[in-house]
Amino acid sequence: MLPWFPCAVNGGDLGPLHRLAFPFNGKKRSPKRRGSELVYLTIKHVAKRVVPATMWTRLYGRWWDDILPFTVEHCPMMLPWFASAKRNDPASRLHRLALCFDWQKKPSFCRTFCVWIASLFWPFRFFSETLQALRRYGPGTRRMHGLSCRMQFFEIVRHGMTSNVPASAYYLYRLFLPANRHRANLWIHKEELLTLYDILMSGLPSDRPLSDKQAFLEGGLEHGLPVVHALAVFGPNRFQKWYTGAAGDLPRCDLVLKPVDLLCGRGFQLWTFDEDTGNWRKDGKVLDKDAFLKYCFETAGQRRQVLQVRLRNHGLLAPLASEGLCTIRTISFCRPGGDPELLMACLRMPTGASHVDNFQAGGIAALIDLETGSLGSAVAKDPTRGTFEHHPDTGAPITGTKVPLFPEAVALSLRAHALYPWMPFVGWDVVITPSGPCLLEANPGWCVELAQVVSGVPLGETVCPEIYLEHLAAQEQASLATSPLPSSA
Repeated sequence: MLPWFPCAVNGGDLGPLHRLAFPFNGKKRSPKRRGSELVYLTIKHVAKRVVPATMWTRLYGRWWDDILPFTVEHCPMMLPWFASAKRNDPASRLHRLALCFDWQKKPSFCRTFCVWIASLFWPFRFFSETLQALRRYGPGTRRMHGLSCRMQFFEIVRHGMTSNVPASAYYLYRLFLPANRHRANLWIHKEELLTLYDILMSGLPSDRPLSDKQAFLEGGLEHGLPVVHALAVFGPNRFQKWYTGAAGDLPRCDLVLKPVDLLCGRGFQLWTFDEDTGNWRKDGKVLDKDAFLKYCFETAGQRRQVLQVRLRNHGLLAPLASEGLCTIRTISFCRPGGDPELLMACLRMPTGASHVDNFQAGGIAALIDLETGSLGSAVAKDPTRGTFEHHPDTGAPITGTKVPLFPEAVALSLRAHALYPWMPFVGWDVVITPSGPCLLEANPGWCVELAQVVSGVPLGETVCPEIYLEHLAAQEQASLATSPLPSSA
């Protein structure tokens, strides 16, 4: 903010906003984005604004996959000394598949060039991301576990250079614990799952009936599943579809507005209803019925939005909910031609003033014992927060608490998965309401971070890699399922 800029000297309404956009010498900002995410966003942001719109559409569809090696946090090439390059266990085979950037297209010079250049720059990126992770988590890890920052640095480098483990994954999966140090090659990383999921779904029907909230709602109603009902869906060009009551008829209660195609609680909006005025409030904004409907249409100008009534927890879960809603995340799987089975389940709980329980948004989660329905200790994504025997806000006990109607929630998840038998894995969000369990969302691209952090067990030690490879073989992609090394290498 240079001193002669108008917004540096003006005292109008917009001047303070412009000045707030330059807080580089002010208070500490929120945690930085990961290096790979910054690279991805920077390339996309610059290219989209420099290249004309019509050409951008063609380039994005034709060449964007070629530069994916620059966007991953791990090394994009399977180096011969990596543990997964020398082993033939299911987890190592998945690691190799995750580096098959040319699995769907014919090999091209551009893609091979990007893999090699990204691999040459990877040591420098890895070193930078190691310092960032060490700065953020190192002091807390030293304080809680007695491991010096120097030793943490050497362990991060060792795991990265021998098992291709990203620096952030060292802390995320608690590889500093003695029990986890020899399991570095068994953890499946989020960016790897994105590639693995695309490979698997290339030979299967679309996942849109589950990934799109509107399609999931309508499919659930069609099949008689207890799903969270929507009032309406709003879309571009003033599109609207109402499911309950007449168009424009809003119930006098708290409402939730959220995108139909975003994950991790992004875009979630809670509007609380004021009985005295008959208006809805959010972050100081007050809207009457007509203004609220107008706001829904404006918000849906670029992305469809679903409007729902705010849900409430079952009475036995209310002490664990703080200001938001608890949900059970069940992960089910289905072998080719088999019946759905349950891989794991956990209870996600919001903390602080958050209305979403998402793990990415600072929530905590506790593993559910599949036999008894009892909760274990809760954990957060940030390892320096430790474990939670009691809820950090309400003080309610977590460990040993039994989840109400848990067998019914599991049965509902398996019943829903049976309707989509081609899906290898699905993560279901089940809400236990006072009237019983109901399905909130389905997540075809289920969160591997949540599953592994909460359980403390790497997916390489579960049936997950085996199920994945079975589906590949069933699709007659045996060459991918058994390939010793990715062709990109």
